[in-house]
Amino acid sequence: TPQLIAKLQYAIDVNDADALRQAAHSIKSTSNTVGALSLGALSKELEARTVDLVIAGFDQNERDHNFKGENTQTRSMNDVSFRTANTGGWFSWDLKVLPDQVQELSVAYRSGGRTATFDIFVDGTKLFAPASATAAAQPRGASSVAAYPLSPELVKGKSKITVKFQAPSEGRMGGVLSVRVLKTK
Repeated sequence: TPQLIAKLQYAIDVNDADALRQAAHSIKSTSNTVGALSLGALSKELEARTVDLVIAGFDQNERDHNFKGENTQTRSMNDVSFRTANTGGWFSWDLKVLPDQVQELSVAYRSGGRTATFDIFVDGTKLFAPASATAAAQPRGASSVAAYPLSPELVKGKSKITVKFQAPSEGRMGGVLSVRVLKTK
């Protein structure tokens, strides 16, 4: 409904992550009511699998996730916020995990219209091989989501992890819209 979309937009405008989650939940429920069952089912599944979520550009949400960084900034395109790091820069957030369980890190990216290469670390360990993540070139402003496995060894005995994005020494990295820890299916 237009009211739910307005609530969603307001939550984005005032950087209120809790209000955004509530509005998204209401949209999920409404989509079930009006017959968009597959959208509602997917939303419900994602909500049930989510252990933690940080949204770039939502100041309080980033503070709640112990945001740190150097040579980084939040930018916006078409009213969508994302975080990027300039040459040699980095940023990190702390995210909750379920100790000793296989989970995955789901990262939503925003494309700058070119391939962006950068490293992702979890508690100082490079997340996967090869040495860098690549957000594939897509039309400028397009978004994509990539999932990376979090092995039990990475989360052993932990209730939180620090996820760090490191830009290359010779260029800026692409934009990160959000990071989510998910229970595996």
